[in-house]
Amino acid sequence: MEDSEGNKEGPCRDRAQKTPQVTEECVLLRRLLLGLENMESQMDRMEEQLKEIAAMFSGGEGCLAQPQVQ
Repeated sequence: MEDSEGNKEGPCRDRAQKTPQVTEECVLLRRLLLGLENMESQMDRMEEQLKEIAAMFSGGEGCLAQPQVQ
């Protein structure tokens, strides 16, 4: 079938009309995904730093250990 302008109707035409919006949504979703991946990477680094800090204080040893009075 053709419309009054001689264009074929159907899913391809529908898709072509939506392309700018779909493209914009894809760009926004890609940016969101990259942002989330960046946050995940930062959280992984922070977790490692916290493990290192916890290791300093474990077992009563480390920089905050109380000196033993004899």
